[in-house]
Amino acid sequence: MKTLLVIAQHPESAEALRAALRPDQYRVIQRLDVAEAEPLLAGGMTDACLLDVENMQIQGVWAVEKIRAHLPHRP
Repeated sequence: MKTLLVIAQHPESAEALRAALRPDQYRVIQRLDVAEAEPLLAGGMTDACLLDVENMQIQGVWAVEKIRAHLPHRP
């Protein structure tokens, strides 16, 4: 099973993914910001990360750099 991390201020993004993907193949986890997602990122517990930069209160490039540091070989 693949774990997808969605970092978004609103849960609708994660809910839409859950509805579109097969639950036996994908687990979707949602966190509000990069700081809240840090334990998942540091632990390498995700296979991919989706970032909603339009609704974030921080700069998107900074968030991508932070995520990329934890997940250098994941999308």
